Amino acid sequence: MSTARTRAGRGAATIACGIARGSTSGPSRPALPPGSDAMVEDLEGDWHQLRVRDTRAQQEGTVVLDDALRALLRRAGPSVAMPPAEVEAGLRTPEAATALLHQMRQRVTEGSRRMSDALHRMYRLRDQGDLDGARQQMRDLLAAEVVPYYRELAEGQLADLD
Repeated sequence: MSTARTRAGRGAATIACGIARGSTSGPSRPALPPGSDAMVEDLEGDWHQLRVRDTRAQQEGTVVLDDALRALLRRAGPSVAMPPAEVEAGLRTPEAATALLHQMRQRVTEGSRRMSDALHRMYRLRDQGDLDGARQQMRDLLAAEVVPYYRELAEGQLADLD
């Protein structure tokens, strides 16, 4: 496993977890695999908007179901593995949109937490020389994770361990 590839994997995973938490501090963007910058920036923007709008919805009890929110939810749906029919059903009423928005934010937040926890365990095991245990951490994550971006990062980490 190359050092550059390991840094790229750690950088992408660190940034992914930061996206879900609203921070992009960590390794610089050049550590990401080629072509990832645009995708990460799109996710940052949409996932940030999900966070902001969900927080507002939780405080106010509902959302204003306008064109901007409809577009955000339609755009963000695939990034959190929401089937189009489920997204469209969530766009029928403000109450349904509020629930959909919260569910999307939850997928990002929980995926980030799972990813972060699994990475910490994986790195600890790898550093102790237990590559099978490190690989198993990523396999366990892949068994539970639905968010495509986190799945892609876990698959990359798993490949880096080979």
